[in-house]
Amino acid sequence: DQYSIFWINNRETEERIEALPYVKQATVHTALPNQVRIEVLEREPLVVWKVGGQEYWVDSEGTTMPVASSTPAPDLPVLWDLDGSTAASDGRLDPQLIASLRQVKQQAPEVVDFGYDRINGLQFRFPSGSFVYLGHAEGMARRVASLLLLHQSLASQGQAPAEINWRFENGYYLRLAQ
Repeated sequence: DQYSIFWINNRETEERIEALPYVKQATVHTALPNQVRIEVLEREPLVVWKVGGQEYWVDSEGTTMPVASSTPAPDLPVLWDLDGSTAASDGRLDPQLIASLRQVKQQAPEVVDFGYDRINGLQFRFPSGSFVYLGHAEGMARRVASLLLLHQSLASQGQAPAEINWRFENGYYLRLAQ
């Protein structure tokens, strides 16, 4: 509106749009005589992260977004930071941790709440009551896949573990329910 196309700085405009919390990438194209096309790639929330009394949505890169109160809450797994140890120095959540959490959620959709602390790492409880400690992000994808196979195998044998502690690469500790 009464603004010349020559005054638009595409890169500056992209940066201003990308500064919005739900925008991952923006591309601005201008053309004569008076055209501006803006393409926006939105961030997709994958996890609800509860840390330090705050709640955030987090995307696959670990980037946080404020929870949009006007938007219906998506069906996302919840990660509770139990001791303030999940945030990286840049304020993001570790993408490997997000991937592991999603891997568990995908193969065990009944698990919705997860916790994390610096000693036990990622932890959760199966609806059957089995409590699981999975440790830290390094090598977790393999532990998660093995854990889910172990849990299915035990269930098929009628075994109900009270605890599965798989925090370390070299094996796990299994305590059966009495």
